[in-house]
Amino acid sequence: MSENRNAVREDTEMMSSSSDAARLFLVVGLGVSGWSCVRFLAAQGYRIAVTDSRDITPYSADLHRQLPEVVCSLGGFDSALFDAADEIILSPGVALDTPEVVAARAAGKRIIGDVELFSRYADAPVVAITGSNGKSTVTTLLGEMAAADGVKVAVGGNIGTPALDLLAGKPELYILELSSFQLDLISSLKKETAVVLNVSADHMDRYASMQAYAKTKFSIYEECEHPVIDNDLVSAQQYSPLMSQRLPEIAINYSLAEPVSDSDFGIHEQNGKKYLARGCRMILPISDLALKGNHNIANVLAAMAMASILGLSESALIKTLKTFKGLPHRCQPVGVINKVAFVNDSKGTNVDASIAAIRSISTPLVLIAGGDAKGANLSPLRDVAAAKLRAVIVIGKAAAMIESLLQDVVNTQRASTMADAVQKAFSSAEPGDTVLLSPACSSLDMYSDYEARGDAFADAVRGLSS
Repeated sequence: MSENRNAVREDTEMMSSSSDAARLFLVVGLGVSGWSCVRFLAAQGYRIAVTDSRDITPYSADLHRQLPEVVCSLGGFDSALFDAADEIILSPGVALDTPEVVAARAAGKRIIGDVELFSRYADAPVVAITGSNGKSTVTTLLGEMAAADGVKVAVGGNIGTPALDLLAGKPELYILELSSFQLDLISSLKKETAVVLNVSADHMDRYASMQAYAKTKFSIYEECEHPVIDNDLVSAQQYSPLMSQRLPEIAINYSLAEPVSDSDFGIHEQNGKKYLARGCRMILPISDLALKGNHNIANVLAAMAMASILGLSESALIKTLKTFKGLPHRCQPVGVINKVAFVNDSKGTNVDASIAAIRSISTPLVLIAGGDAKGANLSPLRDVAAAKLRAVIVIGKAAAMIESLLQDVVNTQRASTMADAVQKAFSSAEPGDTVLLSPACSSLDMYSDYEARGDAFADAVRGLSS
């Protein structure tokens, strides 16, 4: 490794010695977004260097095979490459307080993310969606609404396809899910419409406070032509200072309450039946939605508000809302064994997401929770546990913390593996109950991602049935 690093430093000195050399982009982190940056920049003819803290990355072999001329330093961030770079593209997984990043910023280096680079080349309207929970659902739902209306739409960002890869298809509309880490690295992305769906404690290992985290989320409204605002969210006292004075004046609002004005979206009740409505005009009975749960009704209203700004037809919206059942690992039914239902909500990676999942299920529950809490306060689980849960099975890094938090309000047991957790949950359940995996924590202490955790849950359930 030291020989490799010395060779990199020699190449770096050669790069920086020529005043006529092309701009050098340093890609920091060779994951999904980093690899998309490398491929895109190479196609534009730019000089590129790559550094990653890992010895081996998912795309190391691809880089060596496809672009052997690209300087690549692994096994630690190379400060010489940071010094030589004209512009640094930071992967979302690399924290802004990483020492090499701090030093580069202090030296006046421009540090951006892949979405900021995307913004320089995008030539169609952009929709941006963020929130602690629900952003993948809303992004996908709005994309399906646009496609149903005949729009050539490209959907990606923090979900599925990296933003830069979307450029190749020359779409008529881009719909981007954006994480807080991506928003931290964006300064000039122009949006046709944007929304903050919600803000709850998440990634507290990366942010100094909830206020700092929320401020990043609300930055999505910068450079936004037609903001969409959740009235139920912005009425919260702690978020109102984050709203510029002009936003409420030009925004379309939505709420789980009755619409305030003719342009707002909300819930209208008539003759004991609830409808999705805009102003006083009823659009669709809530009972006709394929998505279930109050949290998903809010997601639907957000998508409808954005669709109205984009000029999508109401018929396309209604058709999509009647068929779109949601995404995998989000309150996804897995099976029923001896009259006990099993539901996979592995995407419930923070406490508010798990509480929403728990409240969306009407039967008595046995909850499987735990993982990496990312510095978050999980105490809001206490009230819902006392009211809704028959038992809790705890796993992972946060097992002891959750057990201490809940053991005096609900039967709590520890499990060593997912299979063990599913077996204990099944033993604790009664006919008619639901076993819910909604961890309120990240999966990375035990799994590569939440999908792998959800798959392990489904495999364990299938193991029970066999």
